Amino acid sequence: MPSSTSGLDKGQIVNGYAVNGDANDATVGIIPVGGQDGANRREFLTDAGGRQVQLLSDGTTTLPVAVEAAAAKTAGIQLMGDDGTNAKNVSVDANGRVNTNAIVNEAEEIAEYGSSAIVTGSFTTVKSYTPGADTSTTKIYVSATDATIFQVKYGTTGAEAVIAYFQTSGSGLNEIIPLRLSITTLQTIIVEAKGTKSGITAHATILHE
Repeated sequence: MPSSTSGLDKGQIVNGYAVNGDANDATVGIIPVGGQDGANRREFLTDAGGRQVQLLSDGTTTLPVAVEAAAAKTAGIQLMGDDGTNAKNVSVDANGRVNTNAIVNEAEEIAEYGSSAIVTGSFTTVKSYTPGADTSTTKIYVSATDATIFQVKYGTTGAEAVIAYFQTSGSGLNEIIPLRLSITTLQTIIVEAKGTKSGITAHATILHE
């Protein structure tokens, strides 16, 4: 390494060292090393602990990555994340897997229940639902005191059309129908039922988010 960089151009390689400054500047005895960002020559950054810091950026957000060889390690990249106040190290378990805490927010299901005595000659509305705010249905529970035919209507309020048709038997009086539909305040979902004999009561519960 030369004892002086006087007269040398910045960026010149001298005896294997990249010259990016003067030995006469504030960093006496240290020749800063830098890189080209496409327009200007920049010095590599280090933090207060002397670790080299790389700034990874997508043009909007910058991610500092500290590179160090800490105790019990030979080499590696130490990643840090921001908890909103401080930077925290990203940790791994004994197998090298990243430790994460996953928070899953499942939407609460709200039940809309209705029941009605039904007849044999025509369909009777068991439950009609028009939401007060846009939502999505998840499933429908239906049951009856005896074998019953059910149908589900859906669409613009006043112009609903049949989208499902099914029947409960005398030995299986409960049915669960997975039915995920987006429904707006201008739409209605209706569960109707028709008995296979007189004296039947039908029940329907519409679940939505």
